[in-house]
This record gives sequence, structure tokens and C-alpha cells, in this order.
Amino acid sequence: MPVIERAWLEPWVGGLAAYLEPDGRLREPDTLDGWTPTDHYAPIFAALALHVHPQFGDWRRPLDAWTALPVAQRGHEPFNRLGLRLLESRLEREGAQQADRDRVRRALRGCRLRRRYPSNNWTLLAATVRLLEAETPFLRQRRAERLAALTERWMTSAGGFVDFPAGSGGRVATPVAYHVKALLCLWLAVCRVDHPRLRALLERGWSWLDLVATRGGYCGGLGRSNHALFGDACLMAVLGGVLSSGGDGLERGHSGVVLLEALRQRLERQRREDGLLWLTPACRSGAEGGWDRYMHLSVYNAWTAGLLSLVADGDEALVAGRAPVCEFNLGGSAERAPREDRAAGLLRADGDDWTVCVNLKGQAVQGYSRGEGDLRSAAGQAFHLEVAGQPVLPSATRRPRSDWLAEPRQAGWVPLVLDGGELYGPLLFERTGWASTAVGLRWWGEGAPVALCRPRAGSWRERIRDAIDWRLLGGAWQRRQGASPPRLAGHSWRVEMVWDGDNRHLIARWTLLGQPDSGARVLNPGGWSLTPCPSASAPLDGEAAGGEAHCSLGRAVAGCDPEPLRWPARDYSWQIVRTLA
Repeated sequence: MPVIERAWLEPWVGGLAAYLEPDGRLREPDTLDGWTPTDHYAPIFAALALHVHPQFGDWRRPLDAWTALPVAQRGHEPFNRLGLRLLESRLEREGAQQADRDRVRRALRGCRLRRRYPSNNWTLLAATVRLLEAETPFLRQRRAERLAALTERWMTSAGGFVDFPAGSGGRVATPVAYHVKALLCLWLAVCRVDHPRLRALLERGWSWLDLVATRGGYCGGLGRSNHALFGDACLMAVLGGVLSSGGDGLERGHSGVVLLEALRQRLERQRREDGLLWLTPACRSGAEGGWDRYMHLSVYNAWTAGLLSLVADGDEALVAGRAPVCEFNLGGSAERAPREDRAAGLLRADGDDWTVCVNLKGQAVQGYSRGEGDLRSAAGQAFHLEVAGQPVLPSATRRPRSDWLAEPRQAGWVPLVLDGGELYGPLLFERTGWASTAVGLRWWGEGAPVALCRPRAGSWRERIRDAIDWRLLGGAWQRRQGASPPRLAGHSWRVEMVWDGDNRHLIARWTLLGQPDSGARVLNPGGWSLTPCPSASAPLDGEAAGGEAHCSLGRAVAGCDPEPLRWPARDYSWQIVRTLA
């Protein structure tokens, strides 16, 4: 059955090709005289897309331009080497001219994999590339075992991919974008080698979509690359490849078919006038679109166009595997019990027409920095809430520390605390719980406020340590701090949240446990946020000051009480109720 058609991709590839200069360099859209970053991977995946769609240009141009770059200017070796190997295998199967095969091999010689990478998802991709490159059955099996061992080390018992930390124990980070990237790695491996252990891991990771994929075509909200096209590409490539491979259960109502079609429809809403796609559902760029700083239109569009072009063309690298097409939940069933991943601290519940995904205990902070605070893995928060296929709750964001101080209402439902010049938030909870209700879900958490940003270096020893960590250790110390960030000593708070699916009410009750003589201040007491909706009613507890906000899902409204709140000497609570749809 055709699942991703070439015709659907043609405006996309044509739009990408329009940014190619005659010398093969790729311009970055929406910039003045800007070029795609040389240390990313847009040229290689643009070449891959053009090889499938030659009517839009010569695939050799971006490849040759990239090969001509000094090696020191390149980067993202696992990504580029994957694209080059996929291109090389196509040329070999087609019996291409020796000059073209030599052209790709010359590029490969200038793109060496490193022994180690700082993130688990990069390490997994590098191991996948090494498996694809194995030339003998013995070496393929050996590298398949290596890939399986890494995946098992970094996969929760429920099937979630742990992008951080590399070691076992403690808090983990399972950003959705890198979970689906791990699925792509496993699917590429299964298409290359018959390995029962890898197939079992793929099935386990596939089943984790139960926690994050929805009938509206959304699969995100948690962690880095939030609702980003990069993750959409990985998921669509796996879905399209698995379904095209003729796995079991391809009925039109199968969850894989339904999700793939929903993803396509959502991505169509992200279509730009130039044929490219916006990188998030917000259909805006930069901070207004909820982008991370490493996100670029040219890069993610080339990545997506290259991968999906291979699926549409029936390339065996992405359709030759045989894996079970497991069913997973997309919502729409009030009778289904909530599902939980205890190691990741995640929970999902569904009603007849709603889905709520909750981060109960909070996750390790990735990219833990002094200048920015990230709320996308905060504890006790619904990271995705959808009614009738539409998101009704804004996704959390990462912002400069100065922005949080200037506009704390942008944090929405997440309270921010200022003490001694340091910002704190509910990034982690020590105690959590939840219960189903007749009309929805109730959950709670309790713990100490956690430093939103890395503490500033005070002494010369700390400054020297930071310099060594940055220049020689690749940020290892910074990452360890993100796994166990400092707490605000002597302070504790509790949140209880309720989702009433019948009345569309989200209720949050925060309690600050009394601390005499505290100098801490809550900057945004009574905070809330929602996506604008014509049917949304006024808040039940009176209007609070609100204004426009932005996130990866689009424009939002956020507000809080107009004055900060000094941390009380005795227990103090506030409650916010909002009708979301």
C-alpha cells in the first residue's frame, strides 16, 4: 500500500532545491545572505532527496560543495556519514558510473566517526552507521549486538529511550524527539540485518508511543527539539518503512496507518509558501516558534526530505525490514487504563475525545546552562493536553534567564522562585502520585524548588573548573549538574492538579510549606497558560493579568497575579481553574 507518495514530497524537494546556488551551496531561508551551517548535514540530505527527484536539480552539486569544505568546518559526523552511506548504497544498486561512486567515497573519507559522543542519541546513531558499514556477516552480527547492548542500556523497561545520562541510576531524560530517532536507528538496523534482539527492542520502543502519540498527529511536548520537524521525520520514516514493508495488520484503522495520516495532515498545516515546512506547529521561527538554537530551516527540511524520499521510492534501506506492526494507543477510549513509565516518570490517560500526558516527577535537565532555564521537563506538569485532536495547553519552553525574570508569566502553570539572585522552579519532585477519576485524572507532587540555571561561578577555582570542563571534558561536569541540580535549602512545595475531561477544566492547587524568615519570592503566583480557543470560557476563579506568549505549538495566552509573593512563614495555597476547550 502506498504510504508516502513521491508526489506529496515534490513541492518540498522543489522548494529545497530553489535555495541551492549554482556552486552547490545551500542558502538558509529567511536570512539575508545566510547559508546553511557548514557543520550540520543539510547538503548531504539535500543530495539524497535530489537523487530520488532528479527533475529538481543535480544531486552532485550540494555533495561536491560540502566535500570541498575544509574538514575542520564540518561536523555532525554520524548524520553526514549516514546520509553518505544511504546515497552510496543507492548508487551501487543502480550500477551508477564509477565517477559518481568515487565522488561519494571521497566524501566519506573526509567524514570520520569519533570514538565517543556526548549524547546517547549521537552514540546510538554512530553505532547504527557502523552496522550499516559492516561488510561481512560476522561483523554485521557483532555490530548488531553492540547496538542492541547500547539500546538496552538506554531503554526503560516501558520502552522509552534515555538520551541522558549515559550511566544507569538516578533521573533520566527521555525527550520524545530522540526516542523516535532511536526508533529510526533500530529500524535502519533491522532493515540491514536479521537480528531478533534488535526486532524485540524495536517493538518495545514502538509500544512506548502509547505514552506520547495522539490521534491529532502530535508526538512531542517533552524535552528538547520540542514538537520539531526532526522528530516528525524520524517517526514518519519508521512508520512509512514498517507499513511499506508489508508487516502484519495493515488495516485502514490500524494505529500506525492512522498516526501516519494524522502526521501528514498536520505537516501540511506547516507548509510554507516556498514549499518547505515550518519546523514546529507554531509556524514561526526562532524563539516564537519554540526552536532550540541548533534548529535551522534548511537542515531539518533537508533531513526530512531525504529520509522520506527514500521511503517513497521503496529504498531497501528503509523498507526491507520485517518487524511486527504493533498496535499502540492514540486516544479515543475512556475504558483504557492510564499507562505509566515509572523510570521516566511519565503518565498518560485518555477519554472519549481527550488525551493528557503528564510528567510526574520531572526529568534530568539537558543543556543545563547559566544563561537559560528549561521548563520542558518540569515536574508535575501536563506536557501535552489534546481535545478532539487539537492541543489546548501550550508546551513549555526554554528561555534566557533574563526573559524569565522580566516576564515570569511566560512560565504559565510553573511557578518561579527568586532567592539570592538565583532562579528556582519545580524541575524535580521527590514524592508523586496519581489516581483516575470518573471524569479524568488527578495527580500530585512534592519536593524542593530546584535551580533553573546552573549557579554562577563565584571563585577563581570554579571558573578554572568550568573552563577545563568546556575545553577538555566536553561539558561532562555541566551534564552531571543537570542530572542532580541544586535545591533551595529549607523550602518545599506541593502541587495537586486535576483534569476534568467532561467540563474541560484544568485545576492546579499549589501549596508553599511555611518557612519563617525566608527571603525567597514567587515571581508568578497564580500562573496559568492556554491556547486561544473561541469556545474557552473565562477562568472560574476570576481573571488574572495575562498576555501573549509563544511556544512550539503556536500562539498562547499566559498570566499570573500582578505582584510577586514572599515565601510565607506558614503554609499558603493558591488555586487556579481554567476551561481549556
